[in-house]
Amino acid sequence: MGIIIIKLKITNYGDEAASKRGFITPKEVRSIELTDVLVDTGSYYLGLPKKVVKKLGLDFVEHRNIKTAKGVLKCGLYFGAKLQLGDRLATVDTIALPDGTPPLLGVLAMEALGVTANPVKQIVEYLPIDPENTYMFAYRSNP
Repeated sequence: MGIIIIKLKITNYGDEAASKRGFITPKEVRSIELTDVLVDTGSYYLGLPKKVVKKLGLDFVEHRNIKTAKGVLKCGLYFGAKLQLGDRLATVDTIALPDGTPPLLGVLAMEALGVTANPVKQIVEYLPIDPENTYMFAYRSNP
């Protein structure tokens, strides 16, 4: 079993929406491609170092107490991070972690992207999204 590191593109969704409406140019949309994102099934959120959150200009929601390996930290919660992993897209909430902390892809972000961790192969695997078999559902019917 091992560590899974992925490449992930993150875009400020608010910027992207403003660009589509003509309020800013496409060049003004803040985006970053990270090559060192740790897939962390022990985390819930997408966790990004504060400097990355600041560079993206994500919208602040509130401070939350977050359990980490170093104890409980008061971290900022932000919304509007659009993720792209291969052909999968998702918009998720983000926790701002102390600078120097690796970016973390938690299980809520993984579920939104439709991926699962395979620690034996050290990869993320895409869940099905075809018309007959999809990981996405709006309700669960009774068997």
